[in-house]
Amino acid sequence: MNKKNNLAILAPEAVYPANTGGRIVVFNKIKYLLKSGYNVTLFCIVDSDEEAKVQDVAMAKLGVKSYSYNRNTFKKRNLINTLKYPYAVASRDNKKLKQDLRALVEQDCLDVIDIEFPQMAVNILDIDIIREKKINIILNQHNIEYRAMRSISKALHNPVKHTIFQFEASRLKKFEEKIYNSGLVNGYTFVSMEDLRRTPAN
Repeated sequence: MNKKNNLAILAPEAVYPANTGGRIVVFNKIKYLLKSGYNVTLFCIVDSDEEAKVQDVAMAKLGVKSYSYNRNTFKKRNLINTLKYPYAVASRDNKKLKQDLRALVEQDCLDVIDIEFPQMAVNILDIDIIREKKINIILNQHNIEYRAMRSISKALHNPVKHTIFQFEASRLKKFEEKIYNSGLVNGYTFVSMEDLRRTPAN
Protein backbone atom coordinates (compact mmCIF):
# COMPACT_ATOMS: atom_id res chain seq x y z
CA MET A 1 0.00 0.00 0.00
CA ASN A 2 1.42 3.35 -1.05
CA LYS A 3 1.18 5.63 1.99
CA LYS A 4 1.14 8.86 0.02
CA ASN A 5 -2.14 7.79 -1.57
CA ASN A 6 -4.04 6.99 1.65
CA LEU A 7 -6.93 9.39 2.18
CA ALA A 8 -9.82 9.56 4.65
CA ILE A 9 -13.05 11.44 4.00
CA LEU A 10 -15.12 12.73 6.93
CA ALA A 11 -18.74 13.36 5.92
CA PRO A 12 -21.65 14.68 8.07
CA GLU A 13 -24.27 12.50 6.36
CA ALA A 14 -24.52 9.36 4.28
CA VAL A 15 -23.08 9.71 0.77
CA TYR A 16 -25.09 6.79 -0.65
CA PRO A 17 -27.60 6.79 -2.18
CA ALA A 18 -26.30 9.90 -3.93
CA ASN A 19 -29.67 11.67 -4.13
CA THR A 20 -28.89 15.20 -2.87
CA GLY A 21 -26.40 17.84 -3.98
CA GLY A 22 -23.94 17.28 -1.14
CA ARG A 23 -24.09 13.50 -1.45
CA ILE A 24 -23.54 13.62 -5.21
CA VAL A 25 -20.46 15.80 -4.77
CA VAL A 26 -18.86 13.50 -2.20
CA PHE A 27 -19.83 10.29 -4.00
CA ASN A 28 -18.37 11.53 -7.28
CA LYS A 29 -15.25 12.69 -5.44
CA ILE A 30 -14.78 9.18 -4.04
CA LYS A 31 -15.05 7.64 -7.51
CA TYR A 32 -12.58 10.19 -8.91
CA LEU A 33 -10.08 9.57 -6.12
CA LEU A 34 -10.29 5.81 -6.65
CA LYS A 35 -9.62 6.23 -10.37
CA SER A 36 -6.67 8.47 -9.47
CA GLY A 37 -5.09 5.71 -7.41
CA TYR A 38 -6.05 6.74 -3.89
CA ASN A 39 -6.92 4.29 -1.12
CA VAL A 40 -10.09 5.86 0.30
CA THR A 41 -11.57 5.33 3.77
CA LEU A 42 -14.94 6.92 4.54
CA PHE A 43 -15.97 8.09 8.00
CA CYS A 44 -19.61 9.12 7.99
CA ILE A 45 -22.39 10.17 10.35
CA VAL A 46 -25.71 8.56 9.40
CA ASP A 47 -29.32 8.75 10.66
CA SER A 48 -30.07 5.05 11.16
CA ASP A 49 -28.48 1.60 11.32
CA GLU A 50 -30.30 0.68 8.10
CA GLU A 51 -28.78 3.68 6.32
CA ALA A 52 -25.36 2.58 7.59
CA LYS A 53 -25.82 -0.94 6.18
CA VAL A 54 -26.89 0.34 2.76
CA GLN A 55 -23.97 2.70 2.54
CA ASP A 56 -21.34 0.28 3.82
CA VAL A 57 -22.40 -2.36 1.28
CA ALA A 58 -22.31 0.18 -1.58
CA MET A 59 -18.90 1.46 -0.53
CA ALA A 60 -17.50 -2.08 -0.22
CA LYS A 61 -18.47 -2.72 -3.85
CA LEU A 62 -16.34 0.28 -4.81
CA GLY A 63 -13.43 -0.95 -2.73
CA VAL A 64 -13.89 1.69 -0.01
CA LYS A 65 -13.74 0.86 3.70
CA SER A 66 -16.71 2.63 5.26
CA TYR A 67 -17.18 3.50 8.92
CA SER A 68 -20.75 4.63 9.59
CA TYR A 69 -21.90 6.05 12.92
CA ASN A 70 -25.57 6.47 13.82
CA ARG A 71 -25.90 9.93 15.38
CA ASN A 72 -29.26 9.01 16.92
CA THR A 73 -27.66 6.37 19.13
CA PHE A 74 -26.43 9.04 21.52
CA LYS A 75 -29.25 11.61 21.50
CA LYS A 76 -28.84 12.43 25.18
CA ARG A 77 -25.10 12.93 24.80
CA ASN A 78 -25.68 15.10 21.72
CA LEU A 79 -28.03 17.36 23.66
CA ILE A 80 -25.56 17.69 26.54
CA ASN A 81 -22.85 18.42 24.00
CA THR A 82 -24.80 21.47 22.80
CA LEU A 83 -23.57 23.23 25.93
CA LYS A 84 -20.17 23.22 24.24
CA TYR A 85 -20.98 23.30 20.52
CA PRO A 86 -23.85 24.35 18.23
CA TYR A 87 -26.18 21.42 17.54
CA ALA A 88 -24.94 20.93 13.96
CA VAL A 89 -21.50 20.29 15.43
CA ALA A 90 -22.55 18.50 18.64
CA SER A 91 -24.54 15.90 16.69
CA ARG A 92 -21.46 15.07 14.58
CA ASP A 93 -18.99 14.90 17.48
CA ASN A 94 -18.50 11.13 17.68
CA LYS A 95 -16.19 9.42 20.16
CA LYS A 96 -16.03 6.13 18.22
CA LEU A 97 -15.21 7.96 15.00
CA LYS A 98 -12.32 9.69 16.74
CA GLN A 99 -11.02 6.39 18.08
CA ASP A 100 -11.18 4.71 14.67
CA LEU A 101 -9.57 7.69 12.95
CA ARG A 102 -6.80 7.87 15.56
CA ALA A 103 -6.10 4.15 15.07
CA LEU A 104 -5.49 4.66 11.34
CA VAL A 105 -3.24 7.65 12.04
CA GLU A 106 -1.21 5.70 14.61
CA GLN A 107 -0.76 2.85 12.11
CA ASP A 108 0.61 5.31 9.50
CA CYS A 109 -2.34 4.43 7.26
CA LEU A 110 -3.28 8.01 6.37
CA ASP A 111 -1.61 10.84 4.52
CA VAL A 112 -4.57 13.13 3.86
CA ILE A 113 -7.81 13.82 5.74
CA ASP A 114 -10.54 15.38 3.60
CA ILE A 115 -13.25 17.04 5.74
CA GLU A 116 -16.65 17.71 4.19
CA PHE A 117 -18.35 20.69 5.89
CA PRO A 118 -16.83 22.46 8.92
CA GLN A 119 -18.96 20.69 11.53
CA MET A 120 -17.05 17.46 10.90
CA ALA A 121 -13.80 19.17 11.89
CA VAL A 122 -14.82 18.71 15.53
CA ASN A 123 -13.58 15.13 15.19
CA ILE A 124 -9.94 16.14 14.61
CA LEU A 125 -9.56 18.96 17.14
CA ASP A 126 -8.28 16.77 19.98
CA ILE A 127 -6.22 14.28 17.98
CA ASP A 128 -2.74 15.71 18.55
CA ILE A 129 -1.05 12.87 16.70
CA ILE A 130 -2.44 14.30 13.44
CA ARG A 131 -0.03 17.22 13.85
CA GLU A 132 2.80 14.93 14.88
CA LYS A 133 2.37 12.76 11.79
CA LYS A 134 2.10 15.88 9.59
CA ILE A 135 -1.06 14.67 7.92
CA ASN A 136 -2.52 17.14 5.44
CA ILE A 137 -6.01 18.39 6.30
CA ILE A 138 -8.36 19.74 3.63
CA LEU A 139 -11.66 21.38 4.59
CA ASN A 140 -14.34 21.58 1.92
CA GLN A 141 -16.93 24.33 2.34
CA HIS A 142 -19.95 23.24 0.31
CA ASN A 143 -21.75 26.27 1.75
CA ILE A 144 -20.93 28.87 4.35
CA GLU A 145 -22.89 26.94 6.94
CA TYR A 146 -23.58 29.69 9.45
CA ARG A 147 -24.91 31.95 6.69
CA ALA A 148 -27.17 29.16 5.42
CA MET A 149 -28.58 28.75 8.92
CA ARG A 150 -29.04 32.49 9.24
CA SER A 151 -31.01 32.51 5.99
CA ILE A 152 -33.28 29.77 7.33
CA SER A 153 -33.92 31.82 10.47
CA LYS A 154 -35.08 34.79 8.39
CA ALA A 155 -37.64 32.62 6.62
CA LEU A 156 -39.16 31.34 9.86
CA HIS A 157 -42.33 33.04 11.06
CA ASN A 158 -42.33 31.31 14.43
CA PRO A 159 -40.48 33.75 16.73
CA VAL A 160 -39.13 30.98 18.97
CA LYS A 161 -37.71 28.99 16.05
CA HIS A 162 -36.40 32.20 14.50
CA THR A 163 -34.51 33.05 17.69
CA ILE A 164 -33.11 29.53 18.06
CA PHE A 165 -31.80 29.44 14.49
CA GLN A 166 -30.29 32.93 14.83
CA PHE A 167 -28.55 31.88 18.03
CA GLU A 168 -27.27 28.66 16.46
CA ALA A 169 -26.03 30.56 13.40
CA SER A 170 -24.02 32.82 15.68
CA ARG A 171 -22.54 29.84 17.54
CA LEU A 172 -21.72 28.08 14.27
CA LYS A 173 -19.93 31.17 13.00
CA LYS A 174 -17.74 31.18 16.12
CA PHE A 175 -16.99 27.48 15.64
CA GLU A 176 -15.99 28.06 12.02
CA GLU A 177 -13.70 30.88 13.16
CA LYS A 178 -12.13 28.47 15.65
CA ILE A 179 -11.38 26.00 12.86
CA TYR A 180 -9.91 28.68 10.59
CA ASN A 181 -7.65 29.90 13.40
CA SER A 182 -6.65 26.47 14.72
CA GLY A 183 -3.71 26.00 12.38
CA LEU A 184 -4.84 22.41 11.79
CA VAL A 185 -6.16 22.87 8.27
CA ASN A 186 -3.67 23.03 5.40
CA GLY A 187 -6.09 23.95 2.65
CA TYR A 188 -9.69 24.87 1.87
CA THR A 189 -12.04 24.56 -1.06
CA PHE A 190 -15.04 26.80 -1.78
CA VAL A 191 -17.72 26.68 -4.44
CA SER A 192 -17.16 30.33 -5.35
CA MET A 193 -14.95 33.35 -4.69
CA GLU A 194 -17.97 34.98 -3.06
CA ASP A 195 -18.12 32.15 -0.50
CA LEU A 196 -14.42 32.57 0.16
CA ARG A 197 -14.93 36.29 0.88
CA ARG A 198 -17.82 35.50 3.21
CA THR A 199 -15.95 33.12 5.49
CA PRO A 200 -15.54 34.19 9.14
CA ALA A 201 -11.80 34.42 8.50
CA ASN A 202 -12.26 37.30 6.03
